[in-house]
Amino acid sequence: MRFIPPILNNLGVVVFIAALFSASTPIWLPATALAADPCSSKLVIVALGSSTTAPRGPLVVYCDILRAELPALGIEADVINAGVGGNTTADALRRFKRDVLNRGPALAIIQLGINDSTYDVWKNPPADKPRVGQADYEKNLRKMVKNLKSRGTAVILMTPNPMTWTEQLRELYGKPPYDPDDPDGFNAQVRKYVPLVQRVGAEEDVPVLDIFTAFRTRKDCSTDDLLLDGMHPNDKGQRIVADLLLQQIAKMKGALKPSIYGEQIHEKAKQLPHRHLGPFVALANGSVMAAGDKCVRISGDGGKTWEERTLFAQGAKFRASKERALLQTKKGTLILAFMNMEELNFQWDDAKGGPQPGCRLPAYVVRSTDGGKTWLAPQIVQDDSWCGYVRCMIQTKSGRVVAAVEKALANPGRHVMHTYVSDDEGATWKRSNTIDIGKPGGYGDHGGTMEGTIIQLADGRLYQLLRTIRGRFWETTSDDEGLTWRKPQPSKLPSSSSPGMLLRLHSGRIVLLWNRFRDPAKRIGRRDTLSMAFSIDECNSWSEPVIIASNITPPGEKQQHYRQSYPTVFEYKPSLLWITTMQGMVRMSLEENDFVTE
Repeated sequence: MRFIPPILNNLGVVVFIAALFSASTPIWLPATALAADPCSSKLVIVALGSSTTAPRGPLVVYCDILRAELPALGIEADVINAGVGGNTTADALRRFKRDVLNRGPALAIIQLGINDSTYDVWKNPPADKPRVGQADYEKNLRKMVKNLKSRGTAVILMTPNPMTWTEQLRELYGKPPYDPDDPDGFNAQVRKYVPLVQRVGAEEDVPVLDIFTAFRTRKDCSTDDLLLDGMHPNDKGQRIVADLLLQQIAKMKGALKPSIYGEQIHEKAKQLPHRHLGPFVALANGSVMAAGDKCVRISGDGGKTWEERTLFAQGAKFRASKERALLQTKKGTLILAFMNMEELNFQWDDAKGGPQPGCRLPAYVVRSTDGGKTWLAPQIVQDDSWCGYVRCMIQTKSGRVVAAVEKALANPGRHVMHTYVSDDEGATWKRSNTIDIGKPGGYGDHGGTMEGTIIQLADGRLYQLLRTIRGRFWETTSDDEGLTWRKPQPSKLPSSSSPGMLLRLHSGRIVLLWNRFRDPAKRIGRRDTLSMAFSIDECNSWSEPVIIASNITPPGEKQQHYRQSYPTVFEYKPSLLWITTMQGMVRMSLEENDFVTE
Protein backbone atom coordinates (compact mmCIF):
# COMPACT_ATOMS: atom_id res chain seq x y z
CA MET A 1 0.00 0.00 0.00
CA ARG A 2 1.64 3.28 -1.10
CA PHE A 3 0.75 6.25 1.08
CA ILE A 4 0.98 9.95 0.27
CA PRO A 5 3.26 11.80 2.74
CA PRO A 6 1.34 14.21 4.99
CA ILE A 7 1.71 17.82 6.01
CA LEU A 8 -0.25 19.61 8.75
CA ASN A 9 -2.99 22.11 7.99
CA ASN A 10 -4.55 24.78 10.19
CA LEU A 11 -7.21 22.41 11.52
CA GLY A 12 -4.59 20.55 13.49
CA VAL A 13 -5.25 17.51 11.33
CA VAL A 14 -3.13 16.15 8.54
CA VAL A 15 -3.65 16.72 4.85
CA PHE A 16 -1.68 15.09 2.10
CA ILE A 17 0.55 16.34 -0.66
CA ALA A 18 2.71 14.02 -2.70
CA ALA A 19 6.24 15.12 -3.39
CA LEU A 20 5.51 14.87 -7.09
CA PHE A 21 2.71 17.44 -6.95
CA SER A 22 2.68 21.13 -6.25
CA ALA A 23 0.91 22.38 -3.15
CA SER A 24 -2.00 23.57 -5.27
CA THR A 25 -2.58 20.20 -6.97
CA PRO A 26 -4.92 17.68 -5.33
CA ILE A 27 -3.46 14.24 -4.75
CA TRP A 28 -4.28 11.59 -7.36
CA LEU A 29 -5.21 14.34 -9.82
CA PRO A 30 -3.27 13.76 -13.08
CA ALA A 31 -2.34 16.52 -15.47
CA THR A 32 -4.46 14.84 -18.13
CA ALA A 33 -7.71 12.91 -17.93
CA LEU A 34 -7.63 9.40 -16.55
CA ALA A 35 -8.03 6.70 -19.16
CA ALA A 36 -11.34 4.90 -18.98
CA ASP A 37 -10.08 1.40 -18.23
CA PRO A 38 -12.18 -1.68 -17.58
CA CYS A 39 -12.93 -2.23 -13.90
CA SER A 40 -12.35 -5.96 -14.49
CA SER A 41 -10.00 -7.78 -16.87
CA LYS A 42 -12.60 -10.50 -17.51
CA LEU A 43 -14.06 -10.95 -20.97
CA VAL A 44 -17.83 -11.08 -20.98
CA ILE A 45 -19.86 -12.71 -23.75
CA VAL A 46 -23.63 -12.23 -23.76
CA ALA A 47 -25.97 -14.33 -25.89
CA LEU A 48 -29.25 -12.51 -26.52
CA GLY A 49 -32.11 -14.55 -27.87
CA SER A 50 -35.39 -16.33 -27.29
CA SER A 51 -36.19 -19.89 -26.21
CA THR A 52 -33.77 -21.33 -28.80
CA THR A 53 -31.00 -19.65 -26.77
CA ALA A 54 -32.38 -19.84 -23.22
CA PRO A 55 -31.47 -22.59 -20.72
CA ARG A 56 -33.74 -25.58 -21.21
CA GLY A 57 -33.69 -28.07 -18.33
CA PRO A 58 -30.98 -30.72 -18.73
CA LEU A 59 -30.32 -29.78 -22.36
CA VAL A 60 -26.77 -28.59 -22.97
CA VAL A 61 -27.36 -25.37 -24.91
CA TYR A 62 -24.77 -23.60 -27.01
CA CYS A 63 -23.89 -21.16 -24.21
CA ASP A 64 -22.95 -24.11 -21.99
CA ILE A 65 -20.70 -25.46 -24.73
CA LEU A 66 -19.00 -22.09 -25.24
CA ARG A 67 -18.42 -21.78 -21.52
CA ALA A 68 -16.75 -25.18 -21.42
CA GLU A 69 -14.74 -25.05 -24.65
CA LEU A 70 -13.60 -21.45 -25.12
CA PRO A 71 -10.68 -21.92 -22.68
CA ALA A 72 -9.21 -24.48 -25.09
CA LEU A 73 -9.03 -21.65 -27.62
CA GLY A 74 -7.18 -19.50 -25.10
CA ILE A 75 -10.26 -17.42 -24.34
CA GLU A 76 -11.28 -17.06 -20.70
CA ALA A 77 -14.72 -15.50 -20.62
CA ASP A 78 -17.89 -15.27 -18.59
CA VAL A 79 -20.61 -16.50 -20.95
CA ILE A 80 -24.00 -15.09 -19.98
CA ASN A 81 -27.15 -16.66 -21.38
CA ALA A 82 -29.65 -13.83 -21.92
CA GLY A 83 -32.22 -15.89 -23.78
CA VAL A 84 -35.87 -15.46 -22.78
CA GLY A 85 -38.60 -17.65 -24.17
CA GLY A 86 -41.13 -16.01 -26.47
CA ASN A 87 -39.04 -12.90 -27.07
CA THR A 88 -39.21 -10.85 -30.23
CA THR A 89 -36.72 -8.14 -31.13
CA ALA A 90 -39.16 -5.66 -29.59
CA ASP A 91 -39.12 -7.59 -26.30
CA ALA A 92 -35.33 -7.88 -26.44
CA LEU A 93 -34.96 -4.13 -26.95
CA ARG A 94 -36.97 -3.46 -23.80
CA ARG A 95 -34.51 -5.45 -21.72
CA PHE A 96 -31.45 -4.67 -23.84
CA LYS A 97 -29.85 -2.21 -21.42
CA ARG A 98 -30.40 -4.41 -18.37
CA ASP A 99 -29.52 -7.78 -19.88
CA VAL A 100 -26.84 -6.82 -22.42
CA LEU A 101 -25.40 -3.31 -22.10
CA ASN A 102 -25.18 -3.35 -18.32
CA ARG A 103 -23.16 -6.57 -18.52
CA GLY A 104 -20.37 -4.78 -20.37
CA PRO A 105 -19.84 -7.49 -23.00
CA ALA A 106 -16.76 -7.75 -25.16
CA LEU A 107 -18.90 -9.81 -27.53
CA ALA A 108 -22.66 -9.99 -28.04
CA ILE A 109 -24.31 -12.87 -29.90
CA ILE A 110 -27.82 -12.14 -31.18
CA GLN A 111 -30.29 -14.69 -32.53
CA LEU A 112 -33.92 -13.60 -32.85
CA GLY A 113 -36.59 -13.92 -35.49
CA ILE A 114 -38.77 -16.98 -34.98
CA ASN A 115 -41.14 -15.15 -32.65
CA ASP A 116 -41.03 -11.93 -34.70
CA SER A 117 -42.16 -13.78 -37.82
CA THR A 118 -44.90 -15.76 -36.09
CA TYR A 119 -48.56 -15.31 -37.03
CA ASP A 120 -50.66 -16.31 -34.01
CA VAL A 121 -53.28 -18.07 -36.08
CA TRP A 122 -54.28 -20.20 -33.08
CA LYS A 123 -55.95 -17.15 -31.51
CA ASN A 124 -59.62 -16.31 -31.92
CA PRO A 125 -59.80 -14.45 -34.18
CA PRO A 126 -56.58 -15.60 -35.89
CA ALA A 127 -53.83 -13.00 -36.22
CA ASP A 128 -53.51 -11.52 -39.69
CA LYS A 129 -50.00 -10.14 -39.27
CA PRO A 130 -46.72 -11.21 -37.64
CA ARG A 131 -45.86 -10.26 -34.09
CA VAL A 132 -43.17 -7.93 -35.46
CA GLY A 133 -43.21 -6.93 -39.11
CA GLN A 134 -40.16 -7.24 -41.31
CA ALA A 135 -39.39 -3.51 -41.37
CA ASP A 136 -39.56 -3.21 -37.59
CA TYR A 137 -37.57 -6.41 -37.14
CA GLU A 138 -34.73 -5.07 -39.27
CA LYS A 139 -34.92 -1.69 -37.52
CA ASN A 140 -34.79 -3.29 -34.06
CA LEU A 141 -31.90 -5.57 -34.99
CA ARG A 142 -29.95 -2.70 -36.50
CA LYS A 143 -30.54 -0.52 -33.44
CA MET A 144 -29.05 -3.17 -31.16
CA VAL A 145 -26.05 -3.69 -33.41
CA LYS A 146 -25.33 0.03 -33.75
CA ASN A 147 -25.60 0.53 -29.99
CA LEU A 148 -23.15 -2.29 -29.33
CA LYS A 149 -20.70 -1.10 -31.97
CA SER A 150 -20.74 2.44 -30.53
CA ARG A 151 -19.37 0.95 -27.32
CA GLY A 152 -16.69 -1.07 -29.06
CA THR A 153 -18.51 -4.35 -28.49
CA ALA A 154 -17.99 -7.09 -31.08
CA VAL A 155 -21.18 -8.60 -32.50
CA ILE A 156 -22.12 -11.93 -34.07
CA LEU A 157 -25.56 -12.21 -35.65
CA MET A 158 -27.23 -15.54 -36.23
CA THR A 159 -30.19 -16.25 -38.44
CA PRO A 160 -33.07 -18.12 -36.79
CA ASN A 161 -33.02 -21.87 -37.09
CA PRO A 162 -35.57 -23.57 -39.39
CA MET A 163 -38.55 -25.47 -38.01
CA THR A 164 -40.48 -28.60 -38.94
CA TRP A 165 -44.06 -29.67 -38.53
CA THR A 166 -45.09 -31.77 -35.54
CA GLU A 167 -48.60 -32.91 -34.75
CA GLN A 168 -48.94 -30.29 -32.03
CA LEU A 169 -47.52 -27.47 -34.17
CA ARG A 170 -49.73 -28.41 -37.09
CA GLU A 171 -52.76 -28.25 -34.79
CA LEU A 172 -51.78 -24.76 -33.58
CA TYR A 173 -50.41 -23.24 -36.78
CA GLY A 174 -51.94 -25.31 -39.59
CA LYS A 175 -53.73 -22.30 -41.12
CA PRO A 176 -52.75 -19.65 -43.66
CA PRO A 177 -50.28 -18.11 -44.10
CA TYR A 178 -48.77 -21.45 -43.06
CA ASP A 179 -49.24 -24.52 -45.29
CA PRO A 180 -49.74 -27.70 -43.23
CA ASP A 181 -49.59 -29.84 -46.39
CA ASP A 182 -46.14 -28.60 -47.34
CA PRO A 183 -43.35 -30.36 -45.34
CA ASP A 184 -41.55 -27.01 -45.28
CA GLY A 185 -44.71 -25.00 -44.74
CA PHE A 186 -43.93 -23.97 -41.17
CA ASN A 187 -40.95 -21.95 -42.47
CA ALA A 188 -43.12 -19.90 -44.83
CA GLN A 189 -42.70 -16.75 -42.75
CA VAL A 190 -39.43 -17.14 -40.87
CA ARG A 191 -37.48 -17.62 -44.10
CA LYS A 192 -38.45 -14.04 -45.05
CA TYR A 193 -36.53 -12.76 -42.01
CA VAL A 194 -33.29 -14.60 -42.81
CA PRO A 195 -32.12 -12.16 -45.54
CA LEU A 196 -32.89 -9.25 -43.20
CA VAL A 197 -30.32 -10.56 -40.72
CA GLN A 198 -27.83 -10.98 -43.54
CA ARG A 199 -28.46 -7.45 -44.79
CA VAL A 200 -27.97 -5.90 -41.34
CA GLY A 201 -24.75 -7.90 -40.94
CA ALA A 202 -23.40 -6.80 -44.30
CA GLU A 203 -24.30 -3.14 -43.89
CA GLU A 204 -23.08 -2.94 -40.29
CA ASP A 205 -19.95 -5.02 -41.03
CA VAL A 206 -20.59 -7.73 -38.45
CA PRO A 207 -20.37 -11.49 -39.10
CA VAL A 208 -23.55 -13.48 -39.67
CA LEU A 209 -23.81 -17.20 -38.98
CA ASP A 210 -26.55 -18.64 -41.18
CA ILE A 211 -28.05 -21.22 -38.86
CA PHE A 212 -31.15 -21.47 -41.04
CA THR A 213 -29.13 -22.76 -43.98
CA ALA A 214 -26.69 -24.80 -41.88
CA PHE A 215 -29.52 -26.91 -40.46
CA ARG A 216 -31.22 -27.39 -43.84
CA THR A 217 -28.11 -28.44 -45.75
CA ARG A 218 -26.75 -31.11 -43.44
CA LYS A 219 -25.89 -34.26 -45.38
CA ASP A 220 -25.75 -36.57 -42.36
CA CYS A 221 -29.23 -35.84 -41.02
CA SER A 222 -32.50 -34.07 -41.65
CA THR A 223 -33.60 -30.80 -40.05
CA ASP A 224 -36.05 -32.78 -37.95
CA ASP A 225 -33.11 -34.72 -36.46
CA LEU A 226 -31.73 -31.45 -35.08
CA LEU A 227 -34.87 -30.33 -33.24
CA LEU A 228 -36.47 -31.35 -29.96
CA ASP A 229 -40.01 -30.48 -30.87
CA GLY A 230 -40.00 -29.10 -34.37
CA MET A 231 -38.78 -25.72 -33.13
CA HIS A 232 -35.98 -25.85 -30.55
CA PRO A 233 -32.53 -27.30 -31.31
CA ASN A 234 -31.71 -30.56 -29.51
CA ASP A 235 -28.26 -31.66 -28.35
CA LYS A 236 -27.09 -32.20 -31.92
CA GLY A 237 -28.54 -28.90 -33.08
CA GLN A 238 -26.98 -27.01 -30.19
CA ARG A 239 -23.66 -28.63 -31.02
CA ILE A 240 -23.84 -27.36 -34.60
CA VAL A 241 -24.59 -23.82 -33.42
CA ALA A 242 -21.79 -23.95 -30.86
CA ASP A 243 -19.24 -25.25 -33.40
CA LEU A 244 -20.05 -22.42 -35.80
CA LEU A 245 -19.71 -19.92 -32.97
CA LEU A 246 -16.42 -21.39 -31.77
CA GLN A 247 -14.98 -21.12 -35.27
CA GLN A 248 -16.10 -17.50 -35.60
CA ILE A 249 -14.97 -16.45 -32.12
CA ALA A 250 -11.55 -17.99 -32.76
CA LYS A 251 -11.20 -15.67 -35.78
CA MET A 252 -12.09 -12.69 -33.59
CA LYS A 253 -9.89 -13.66 -30.65
CA GLY A 254 -7.29 -10.94 -31.13
CA ALA A 255 -9.92 -8.21 -31.27
CA LEU A 256 -11.85 -9.19 -28.15
CA LYS A 257 -11.03 -6.85 -25.30
CA PRO A 258 -12.77 -6.31 -21.93
CA SER A 259 -15.33 -3.56 -22.32
CA ILE A 260 -15.10 -0.37 -20.30
CA TYR A 261 -18.89 -0.08 -20.40
CA GLY A 262 -21.65 -1.72 -18.41
CA GLU A 263 -22.09 -2.24 -14.68
CA GLN A 264 -18.75 -3.72 -13.62
CA ILE A 265 -17.21 -4.66 -10.32
CA HIS A 266 -13.56 -5.32 -9.55
CA GLU A 267 -12.41 -8.81 -10.49
CA LYS A 268 -11.50 -9.52 -6.86
CA ALA A 269 -15.03 -8.66 -5.74
CA LYS A 270 -18.13 -10.86 -5.80
CA GLN A 271 -21.79 -10.13 -6.30
CA LEU A 272 -23.84 -10.24 -3.10
CA PRO A 273 -26.50 -12.97 -2.93
CA HIS A 274 -29.21 -10.30 -2.53
CA ARG A 275 -30.24 -6.94 -4.01
CA HIS A 276 -30.98 -5.02 -0.81
CA LEU A 277 -29.53 -1.53 -0.48
CA GLY A 278 -29.22 -1.50 3.30
CA PRO A 279 -27.68 0.00 5.38
CA PHE A 280 -26.83 -3.09 7.41
CA VAL A 281 -25.93 -3.95 10.99
CA ALA A 282 -24.81 -7.18 12.64
CA LEU A 283 -27.13 -8.39 15.40
CA ALA A 284 -26.06 -10.12 18.60
CA ASN A 285 -27.08 -13.55 17.32
CA GLY A 286 -24.87 -13.25 14.25
CA SER A 287 -27.64 -12.42 11.81
CA VAL A 288 -27.69 -9.29 9.63
CA MET A 289 -30.35 -6.59 9.57
CA ALA A 290 -31.01 -4.45 6.49
CA ALA A 291 -33.13 -1.31 6.61
CA GLY A 292 -35.83 -0.85 4.00
CA ASP A 293 -38.43 1.79 3.17
CA LYS A 294 -41.14 0.45 5.47
CA CYS A 295 -39.58 -2.61 7.06
CA VAL A 296 -36.34 -4.13 8.20
CA ARG A 297 -35.13 -7.46 6.88
CA ILE A 298 -33.12 -10.02 8.82
CA SER A 299 -30.93 -12.74 7.35
CA GLY A 300 -29.27 -15.57 9.21
CA ASP A 301 -27.61 -17.15 6.18
CA GLY A 302 -25.33 -14.45 4.82
CA GLY A 303 -28.00 -12.65 2.84
CA LYS A 304 -29.44 -15.59 0.91
CA THR A 305 -32.88 -15.39 2.54
CA TRP A 306 -34.56 -12.62 4.52
CA GLU A 307 -37.40 -12.24 7.02
CA GLU A 308 -39.31 -8.95 7.05
CA ARG A 309 -40.36 -7.02 10.16
CA THR A 310 -42.54 -3.92 9.99
CA LEU A 311 -41.01 -0.59 10.98
CA PHE A 312 -44.12 1.56 11.29
CA ALA A 313 -47.62 1.04 12.67
CA GLN A 314 -50.26 0.06 10.16
CA GLY A 315 -51.68 3.15 8.47
CA ALA A 316 -48.87 5.42 9.67
CA LYS A 317 -47.76 7.82 6.96
CA PHE A 318 -44.09 6.98 6.99
CA ARG A 319 -41.75 5.84 4.23
CA ALA A 320 -38.04 5.96 4.91
CA SER A 321 -35.82 7.61 2.33
CA LYS A 322 -33.22 5.50 0.56
CA GLU A 323 -30.71 7.85 2.13
CA ARG A 324 -30.80 6.47 5.67
CA ALA A 325 -28.50 5.34 8.46
CA LEU A 326 -28.79 2.31 10.75
CA LEU A 327 -26.87 1.81 14.00
CA GLN A 328 -26.84 -0.71 16.82
CA THR A 329 -25.48 0.81 20.04
CA LYS A 330 -23.21 -0.93 22.48
CA LYS A 331 -26.25 -1.50 24.70
CA GLY A 332 -28.17 -3.09 21.84
CA THR A 333 -30.56 -0.28 20.89
CA LEU A 334 -31.27 -0.16 17.16
CA ILE A 335 -31.61 3.35 15.68
CA LEU A 336 -32.71 4.09 12.13
CA ALA A 337 -32.37 7.70 10.93
CA PHE A 338 -34.20 8.75 7.79
CA MET A 339 -36.16 11.42 5.94
CA ASN A 340 -39.90 10.76 5.72
CA MET A 341 -40.74 10.71 2.02
CA GLU A 342 -44.47 10.89 2.80
CA GLU A 343 -43.92 14.53 3.84
CA LEU A 344 -41.76 15.58 0.90
CA ASN A 345 -42.59 19.05 -0.40
CA PHE A 346 -39.79 20.56 -2.47
CA GLN A 347 -40.32 24.26 -3.19
CA TRP A 348 -37.16 26.05 -4.38
CA ASP A 349 -36.67 29.25 -6.37
CA ASP A 350 -33.15 30.67 -6.60
CA ALA A 351 -34.52 34.04 -7.71
CA LYS A 352 -36.47 34.27 -4.47
CA GLY A 353 -33.72 33.10 -2.14
CA GLY A 354 -33.84 29.33 -2.53
CA PRO A 355 -36.13 27.25 -0.29
CA GLN A 356 -39.62 28.74 -0.23
CA PRO A 357 -42.22 28.64 2.55
CA GLY A 358 -43.42 25.09 2.89
CA CYS A 359 -40.25 23.55 1.46
CA ARG A 360 -40.00 20.66 3.85
CA LEU A 361 -38.59 17.19 4.28
CA PRO A 362 -38.23 16.29 7.97
CA ALA A 363 -35.67 13.94 9.50
CA TYR A 364 -36.70 11.26 11.98
CA VAL A 365 -35.33 8.41 14.00
CA VAL A 366 -37.13 5.22 14.91
CA ARG A 367 -35.77 2.88 17.61
CA SER A 368 -36.02 -0.72 18.74
CA THR A 369 -34.94 -2.05 22.13
CA ASP A 370 -35.72 -5.71 21.45
CA GLY A 371 -33.46 -6.56 18.54
CA GLY A 372 -35.81 -5.27 15.89
CA LYS A 373 -38.86 -7.34 16.81
CA THR A 374 -40.84 -4.19 17.53
CA TRP A 375 -40.18 -0.50 16.92
CA LEU A 376 -41.13 2.56 18.94
CA ALA A 377 -43.02 5.44 17.34
CA PRO A 378 -40.85 7.64 15.07
CA GLN A 379 -39.31 10.74 16.71
CA ILE A 380 -38.78 13.89 14.71
CA VAL A 381 -35.21 15.21 14.86
CA GLN A 382 -35.27 18.09 12.37
CA ASP A 383 -38.50 19.70 11.18
CA ASP A 384 -37.69 23.31 10.36
CA SER A 385 -36.56 22.97 6.74
CA TRP A 386 -35.75 20.69 3.87
CA CYS A 387 -33.37 17.87 4.82
CA GLY A 388 -31.59 16.43 1.82
CA TYR A 389 -29.31 13.94 3.54
CA VAL A 390 -29.21 11.47 6.43
CA ARG A 391 -26.72 8.69 5.68
CA CYS A 392 -24.06 8.63 8.39
CA MET A 393 -24.50 7.81 12.09
CA ILE A 394 -21.82 6.59 14.49
CA GLN A 395 -21.40 5.87 18.18
CA THR A 396 -18.36 7.33 19.89
CA LYS A 397 -16.16 5.74 22.53
CA SER A 398 -18.16 7.50 25.26
CA GLY A 399 -21.41 6.02 23.95
CA ARG A 400 -22.69 9.20 22.31
CA VAL A 401 -24.63 8.73 19.07
CA VAL A 402 -23.79 11.25 16.35
CA ALA A 403 -25.86 11.64 13.18
CA ALA A 404 -24.97 13.84 10.19
CA VAL A 405 -28.06 15.74 8.99
CA GLU A 406 -28.33 18.27 6.17
CA LYS A 407 -30.52 21.38 6.15
CA ALA A 408 -31.52 23.95 3.52
CA LEU A 409 -31.05 27.66 4.27
CA ALA A 410 -32.39 30.66 2.37
CA ASN A 411 -31.00 34.01 1.20
CA PRO A 412 -28.92 32.81 -0.49
CA GLY A 413 -30.33 29.33 -0.99
CA ARG A 414 -27.86 26.58 -0.08
CA HIS A 415 -27.39 23.48 2.04
CA VAL A 416 -25.53 23.28 5.33
CA MET A 417 -24.65 20.47 7.70
CA HIS A 418 -25.34 19.80 11.35
CA THR A 419 -24.74 16.85 13.58
CA TYR A 420 -27.33 15.76 16.09
CA VAL A 421 -26.02 14.04 19.19
CA SER A 422 -27.73 11.79 21.71
CA ASP A 423 -26.41 10.61 25.07
CA ASP A 424 -29.47 8.48 25.93
CA GLU A 425 -29.62 5.83 23.20
CA GLY A 426 -31.40 8.09 20.75
CA ALA A 427 -34.25 9.16 23.05
CA THR A 428 -33.36 12.87 22.86
CA TRP A 429 -31.11 14.87 20.58
CA LYS A 430 -29.05 18.09 20.58
CA ARG A 431 -28.00 19.99 17.48
CA SER A 432 -24.47 21.17 16.74
CA ASN A 433 -23.35 24.50 15.36
CA THR A 434 -23.96 25.07 11.67
CA ILE A 435 -21.28 23.85 9.25
CA ASP A 436 -21.37 26.32 6.35
CA ILE A 437 -18.49 27.18 4.03
CA GLY A 438 -20.47 30.04 2.48
CA LYS A 439 -19.70 31.37 -0.98
CA PRO A 440 -17.01 28.77 -1.85
CA GLY A 441 -19.69 26.11 -1.56
CA GLY A 442 -21.84 27.75 -4.18
CA TYR A 443 -25.54 28.49 -4.04
CA GLY A 444 -28.62 26.78 -5.39
CA ASP A 445 -30.47 23.57 -4.72
CA HIS A 446 -27.24 21.58 -5.18
CA GLY A 447 -24.88 24.12 -3.64
CA GLY A 448 -23.45 24.58 -0.18
CA THR A 449 -21.87 22.33 2.42
CA MET A 450 -23.41 18.93 1.98
CA GLU A 451 -23.59 15.25 2.82
CA GLY A 452 -20.96 14.77 5.49
CA THR A 453 -19.43 11.45 6.54
CA ILE A 454 -17.92 11.11 10.03
CA ILE A 455 -15.33 8.97 11.75
CA GLN A 456 -13.90 9.10 15.29
CA LEU A 457 -10.14 9.34 15.33
CA ALA A 458 -7.90 7.52 17.80
CA ASP A 459 -7.35 10.72 19.79
CA GLY A 460 -11.11 11.11 20.32
CA ARG A 461 -11.75 13.89 17.83
CA LEU A 462 -14.42 13.50 15.18
CA TYR A 463 -13.35 14.00 11.57
CA GLN A 464 -15.86 14.88 8.85
CA LEU A 465 -15.53 14.99 5.06
CA LEU A 466 -18.05 17.26 3.32
CA ARG A 467 -19.33 17.17 -0.24
CA THR A 468 -18.82 20.43 -2.16
CA ILE A 469 -18.96 21.56 -5.78
CA ARG A 470 -15.28 22.56 -5.74
CA GLY A 471 -13.77 19.34 -7.07
CA ARG A 472 -12.66 18.14 -3.66
CA PHE A 473 -13.97 17.32 -0.21
CA TRP A 474 -13.76 19.90 2.52
CA GLU A 475 -12.94 18.73 6.03
CA THR A 476 -13.62 19.71 9.61
CA THR A 477 -13.07 18.31 13.09
CA SER A 478 -14.90 18.36 16.42
CA ASP A 479 -13.19 18.23 19.83
CA ASP A 480 -16.40 17.59 21.79
CA GLU A 481 -17.88 14.60 19.96
CA GLY A 482 -20.05 16.48 17.53
CA LEU A 483 -21.53 19.47 19.37
CA THR A 484 -19.19 22.04 17.85
CA TRP A 485 -17.21 21.86 14.63
CA ARG A 486 -14.23 23.89 13.47
CA LYS A 487 -14.35 26.07 10.37
CA PRO A 488 -14.14 23.73 7.35
CA GLN A 489 -11.12 23.86 5.09
CA PRO A 490 -10.44 22.33 1.65
CA SER A 491 -9.01 18.85 1.87
CA LYS A 492 -6.57 17.38 -0.63
CA LEU A 493 -9.02 14.64 -1.57
CA PRO A 494 -10.40 15.12 -5.10
CA SER A 495 -14.10 14.39 -5.39
CA SER A 496 -16.83 14.99 -7.92
CA SER A 497 -19.55 16.74 -5.93
CA SER A 498 -20.71 13.42 -4.56
CA PRO A 499 -20.75 12.10 -0.99
CA GLY A 500 -18.17 9.77 0.46
CA MET A 501 -18.50 7.14 3.18
CA LEU A 502 -15.97 6.50 5.96
CA LEU A 503 -15.86 3.39 8.14
CA ARG A 504 -13.38 2.13 10.71
CA LEU A 505 -12.70 -1.55 10.14
CA HIS A 506 -11.92 -4.38 12.53
CA SER A 507 -8.27 -4.18 11.40
CA GLY A 508 -8.05 -0.57 12.62
CA ARG A 509 -7.85 0.79 9.10
CA ILE A 510 -10.28 3.43 7.91
CA VAL A 511 -11.86 2.83 4.51
CA LEU A 512 -13.19 5.62 2.28
CA LEU A 513 -15.58 5.07 -0.64
CA TRP A 514 -16.29 7.96 -3.01
CA ASN A 515 -16.51 9.22 -6.60
CA ARG A 516 -13.88 11.10 -8.59
CA PHE A 517 -14.10 12.79 -11.98
CA ARG A 518 -12.44 10.77 -14.73
CA ASP A 519 -11.65 14.11 -16.40
CA PRO A 520 -11.65 16.88 -13.77
CA ALA A 521 -11.03 19.66 -16.33
CA LYS A 522 -14.08 18.71 -18.40
CA ARG A 523 -15.99 17.39 -15.37
CA ILE A 524 -16.59 14.10 -17.17
CA GLY A 525 -17.37 10.87 -15.36
CA ARG A 526 -18.76 12.51 -12.27
CA ARG A 527 -20.31 9.44 -10.68
CA ASP A 528 -19.69 6.54 -13.04
CA THR A 529 -16.74 5.07 -11.12
CA LEU A 530 -16.61 4.20 -7.42
CA SER A 531 -13.22 4.40 -5.73
CA MET A 532 -11.88 2.93 -2.50
CA ALA A 533 -8.84 3.84 -0.41
CA PHE A 534 -7.56 2.99 3.07
CA SER A 535 -5.86 4.95 5.82
CA ILE A 536 -3.67 3.39 8.52
CA ASP A 537 -2.81 6.70 10.20
CA GLU A 538 -6.16 8.21 11.17
CA CYS A 539 -6.99 9.92 7.86
CA ASN A 540 -3.57 11.56 7.70
CA SER A 541 -2.71 9.78 4.44
CA TRP A 542 -4.40 7.36 2.10
CA SER A 543 -3.53 4.47 -0.14
CA GLU A 544 -3.74 4.88 -3.88
CA PRO A 545 -7.43 4.74 -4.77
CA VAL A 546 -8.72 1.66 -6.56
CA ILE A 547 -11.79 1.73 -8.78
CA ILE A 548 -13.96 -1.08 -7.44
CA ALA A 549 -17.11 -0.49 -9.53
CA SER A 550 -17.89 1.36 -12.71
CA ASN A 551 -20.61 2.14 -15.20
CA ILE A 552 -18.82 4.37 -17.69
CA THR A 553 -21.02 6.84 -19.54
CA PRO A 554 -21.05 5.81 -23.23
CA PRO A 555 -20.53 8.44 -25.95
CA GLY A 556 -23.61 10.58 -26.48
CA GLU A 557 -25.33 9.41 -23.30
CA LYS A 558 -26.20 11.51 -20.24
CA GLN A 559 -24.01 11.12 -17.16
CA GLN A 560 -26.98 10.97 -14.78
CA HIS A 561 -28.03 7.64 -16.28
CA TYR A 562 -24.71 6.00 -15.43
CA ARG A 563 -24.00 6.24 -11.72
CA GLN A 564 -22.29 4.17 -9.06
CA SER A 565 -22.67 6.59 -6.17
CA TYR A 566 -23.97 7.17 -2.64
CA PRO A 567 -22.13 4.16 -1.24
CA THR A 568 -22.87 2.14 1.87
CA VAL A 569 -20.20 -0.08 3.43
CA PHE A 570 -20.73 -2.76 6.09
CA GLU A 571 -18.12 -5.09 7.59
CA TYR A 572 -20.05 -8.37 7.55
CA LYS A 573 -17.13 -10.27 9.06
CA PRO A 574 -13.61 -9.07 9.85
CA SER A 575 -12.09 -8.00 6.50
CA LEU A 576 -15.22 -8.97 4.50
CA LEU A 577 -17.00 -5.85 3.28
CA TRP A 578 -20.47 -5.52 1.80
CA ILE A 579 -20.67 -2.48 -0.49
CA THR A 580 -23.86 -1.13 -2.07
CA THR A 581 -24.84 2.08 -3.79
CA MET A 582 -28.09 4.03 -3.78
CA GLN A 583 -27.45 5.34 -7.30
CA GLY A 584 -26.64 2.38 -9.51
CA MET A 585 -27.00 -1.22 -8.48
CA VAL A 586 -23.66 -2.03 -6.88
CA ARG A 587 -24.26 -5.01 -4.61
CA MET A 588 -20.89 -6.57 -3.96
CA SER A 589 -18.57 -8.02 -1.36
CA LEU A 590 -14.80 -7.89 -1.20
CA GLU A 591 -11.98 -8.87 1.12
CA GLU A 592 -10.12 -5.93 2.65
CA ASN A 593 -6.88 -7.91 2.57
CA ASP A 594 -7.12 -8.33 -1.21
CA PHE A 595 -6.71 -4.58 -1.60
CA VAL A 596 -4.00 -3.70 0.93
CA THR A 597 -0.29 -4.47 0.95
CA GLU A 598 1.73 -3.41 3.96
